[in-house]
Amino acid sequence: RGAHALQTVLPLMRLSGSAVLALLANVAGLWSRWRESSSLCSAACVAATPQTSLADLRRALRTPMPGGEVREAAPIAEDPPRVKSLLPGEVTLRVVSLSGRVLWGPRTVDDCTMVLELQRHVGEAIGQPASAVALVYGTEELRGGRTLAEEAVPNNAVVCAVVCRDQVEIADALYARVRGQIWVPAGEAVNAPFSGEQVAFCESTVVRLYDEWVTRCERHLVKSGRPPADGDPGSDSEYEEIECGSWEAREETVERRRALAGHIYVDDGSGYRALILPRDLNAWACNNADLTFTRTEDALAHLGGGATQRTRGWRRDERCLSVGDRCEVLGEASIDEEGRLVICEPHLPSDQLHRLDSPRALRRPRPAPGARSSPVWERPSALRHKAFLGAVLREYSSLENVHLADVVWWRCWKRLFYVLA
Repeated sequence: RGAHALQTVLPLMRLSGSAVLALLANVAGLWSRWRESSSLCSAACVAATPQTSLADLRRALRTPMPGGEVREAAPIAEDPPRVKSLLPGEVTLRVVSLSGRVLWGPRTVDDCTMVLELQRHVGEAIGQPASAVALVYGTEELRGGRTLAEEAVPNNAVVCAVVCRDQVEIADALYARVRGQIWVPAGEAVNAPFSGEQVAFCESTVVRLYDEWVTRCERHLVKSGRPPADGDPGSDSEYEEIECGSWEAREETVERRRALAGHIYVDDGSGYRALILPRDLNAWACNNADLTFTRTEDALAHLGGGATQRTRGWRRDERCLSVGDRCEVLGEASIDEEGRLVICEPHLPSDQLHRLDSPRALRRPRPAPGARSSPVWERPSALRHKAFLGAVLREYSSLENVHLADVVWWRCWKRLFYVLA
């Protein structure tokens, strides 16, 4: 009766174990699918955000005033009434930025001057290509293939220049993508203890290499059993438990230290630097650090730990984030109260955090006399799920490729777990 009950229960136990394993494989597959979707979303977010220089980004952001208030951009002056030209065929022009800063002029030019030529002069004055300069008079953009007379530009006109790569103080915060090199202020770099290099982050570990005597019991056959035959009940096999042991290689971490520079910047070579501020700078630097130094020191084998261990040596490793490493960061760019350009985790909702290439969604209302005006975003941002993304580019060419590699990795794990399920 007991044997019959055991034969009934064992298949159920095996079925229950298989069901549990299938459930675990399905859960792991769903988790891998979520990680794949998250990496794919990050790659799409990077691809949808154009790379910009820190100089353009710095000019596009407003500087906060002491006390936390934001300095509003200076309003554009009202257009003067149209008056007669100084000489027949001549007009005096002044080109200003969105904030009212004079970019070019006032100068007297011929009214037959092409708008394209005026764009070239303005571009040379501000160090930008003429194709990136758009000239606006009143509410209409001047067309490059026409002359100033054909565009009805009067004398003493104030023309507004909108430069795609040089927008001036259009927002308090922008979602930006910057590529450059790791930079640390003088005196803030940390010293790697083993190699002696000055780095931005260092994780040093000391690992003890040793052998441990491991004992185990092995079952050896002493006498083979005799199968039952006619009139002979047979006999069981006889076994003997033998204790044996051997040395097995082990290692343990006896010391681990981390050192992080006070501030880590990204420098794109444009003359400006941006402070990198993820949610956890220490964890971000640790995840992007790479093994830069390792050394193994042999030691005279000696017994320890109750004569069950013998030390073979020590290994010293360093994982560092070096100054000058290529990196790419994506996040909310703003200027803090100290006047530093900062790229950090987004604090604004995704629909309110615009990118630098969204000038068509920007409108500057004409202010009332004596009042100030600030740019107004007419449409919400179309890019969703904005987040801080950053990585050190070693074997990858861009941040997008880093996340696409993660997509391939998690997709393979997902399919493996589904096959197991």
